[in-house]
Amino acid sequence: VESADDQLHRLSAELPLGDVLATVAQAAVGGADARTLPGLIINGLNGDHWQSWDLGHALVRSPPALAAIPQWHPAESFGEIGAAMMPAMFCIVARAFDRSYARTDRILTCVNGNDGTKAAALLSRSHH
Repeated sequence: VESADDQLHRLSAELPLGDVLATVAQAAVGGADARTLPGLIINGLNGDHWQSWDLGHALVRSPPALAAIPQWHPAESFGEIGAAMMPAMFCIVARAFDRSYARTDRILTCVNGNDGTKAAALLSRSHH
């Protein structure tokens, strides 16, 4: 799990440039190589212009292998759930692993708070 605060937040006069979001996502993935990269990213993108701008810039700033990973956006199915986004993502990940429809053993979750906080967590399927 990684997090950082961005100086540019929802009420800033300027839009974020994706550098902080890209940094926390890369830090959460760590030294993963092509074999150990997550196979899916679940992103807190909710259709908001401010978050879309930040995510788009973060993808451009990310290594190509990370930027090319398929993404799910829970807001497409559940709508805007605000501060419940990260806990909801964890539930979505658990269900995706349990039902095997994630088609991967590693999922990266990323959220972008209105206060400028960015967070990412790499979750792995436990094989018992």
